[in-house]
Amino acid sequence: MKLKSLNLYYIIGIIPLTALNFILGMILASERIWLVCLIGMIGAIVIGGLIKKFMVMPYSVTSYGKLDPMSLELPVNCNVLLFTSDIMDKYAFLGRTVEIISPIRQTGEFIVVVNPKLLREYGKEFTKCAIVR
Repeated sequence: MKLKSLNLYYIIGIIPLTALNFILGMILASERIWLVCLIGMIGAIVIGGLIKKFMVMPYSVTSYGKLDPMSLELPVNCNVLLFTSDIMDKYAFLGRTVEIISPIRQTGEFIVVVNPKLLREYGKEFTKCAIVR
């Protein structure tokens, strides 16, 4: 899994364009100093949020509650630790199936959390496909 390089490309592509957008907005509003400061602060918050989004996916480990270990033989070696969490099944309309919750810079095995409802309703074979994908 080359998550680090993929997310690095996203950051390299999105951050400069976003920064350019806010800088151009600040140039356009240069006659009103309070507006320049406001656009600059909003830009810093947005860019910080984008970097945070791509460096940690998608929630912290503690937000998943109790993680139950899961043993499933995957068809390929994905270098992952599998867990289930009842928090993922809390709201049916969200459709959360499989999520990677490890930091991108982590070396070793990634932590993957599977929705227990996915495992119950669709079985192990479908769950294996969802994890590998």
